[in-house]
Amino acid sequence: MPQEERLRELSSRLDAWLRDPLDTEPALARELVGLSSGELRGFTELYSSRQRAEITEALLNKVALLQARSPKAAPPLCTLAIQFARFYRAKTPEEFNRSMLLQADAWREYGWTLMLLGDYEEAKTAIAEAALYYSVVVIDDVPPEDSDDLAFLHGTVLAHHLHSILSHYRDRKPRAPLSAVKRTAIEGACRAGVMLGETLHNLGKTDEGLSIIERSSEVLLYFLDSRDRYVRARTVYAKILGEAQRWAEALSVFQATSALASESDDQEVQAFIVSNYGVCYYYLGFPEKARKYAELGVQMFEELGKPNDAIRPRTLLVLLLMDEGKERPVKYHAAIAELFKIRAAWLAAGMKNEAAQTMVRIIRAFVLSKRIHSINWAEMNRTFVAANLGSAALSVLQKLEKIAAQRPLTTTDADEALAALSHLAPTGELIEEAG
Repeated sequence: MPQEERLRELSSRLDAWLRDPLDTEPALARELVGLSSGELRGFTELYSSRQRAEITEALLNKVALLQARSPKAAPPLCTLAIQFARFYRAKTPEEFNRSMLLQADAWREYGWTLMLLGDYEEAKTAIAEAALYYSVVVIDDVPPEDSDDLAFLHGTVLAHHLHSILSHYRDRKPRAPLSAVKRTAIEGACRAGVMLGETLHNLGKTDEGLSIIERSSEVLLYFLDSRDRYVRARTVYAKILGEAQRWAEALSVFQATSALASESDDQEVQAFIVSNYGVCYYYLGFPEKARKYAELGVQMFEELGKPNDAIRPRTLLVLLLMDEGKERPVKYHAAIAELFKIRAAWLAAGMKNEAAQTMVRIIRAFVLSKRIHSINWAEMNRTFVAANLGSAALSVLQKLEKIAAQRPLTTTDADEALAALSHLAPTGELIEEAG
């Protein structure tokens, strides 16, 4: 088939796919991303500049659906959105700003997808790229004396950028009303700031990440008066405090944010706060309160059609069941059933190492319930080979199988396996140390 005819056939298929906003099957996006650079350019030139912008936005809407359902399928859609945004042709200042915002939004959502998949270094790079494009739109509203430092917003420079905007607009009115496009860019930069903060936390730079989220939150509330976005940013801030085992601080922030969250119709944020109440109460020693909020969180997320988000409150219910199993061993059976559901959810989301860690917790629960003979090692191997789990993680699981063939497994064996998996990359491959 001649190249032009082939590209037109692909265009026809893309148009049909985009007409169904709920169709998120990534096969066509993968095919398009696999075109050579020349072919891809020729493909985008079949569309007008306006159509390229519309396609970028439609792709990002599909990405948002995949981020909630199956993040592993989202990267090719993100890449295609970036390409269509890049080929948007701007002839006026307004079109130029739209081009910058399209590219910024596409890179930001790519960064968020990578973070969901645990590719934190790549996520940081993508978010920094988004920040660069946002800065092009916003930069002339920053005080001139700071402009040399803020020409590019890579990495942690974003925190300084947001702080400068906040100081400028909190202390004195701007020389002219803020345009809609600049407001959009600043909000986008704040959202990127929250993502960057969470990414830095996942890279072991928790205090640095919290600082960026704090400044992003302040801009959202005090400058933009964007309460819904502020609430989302503060819940991320509180979640990170919890992950840093600063449970009392985390609960305090969740409680302070809850009042604002209840004023909005954002059911997802409310479910997130409820679920994290449960986590905080569990680690603060209030199991009954923890159970109440965990069950409510699972219910809310499932009613919203967000099964991946329900994984974490469901995991809390497992912890509670495991604790009860010390007195009533039958509770271990219920915990194992829940853990298998969690394993399936992680695998469906493409989060392989989390699934492997859950498998070890299943094995640990079998040990505690004195049902080691019930472990189906063949099923475990088939499942994780089919999921393309990294060889390093697979060897950790198989080591437990070898130990079980020689002697009874212990909880110490499981704990050591969990520790080994925690040092692997999200795919289950070895993490390469710099230098």
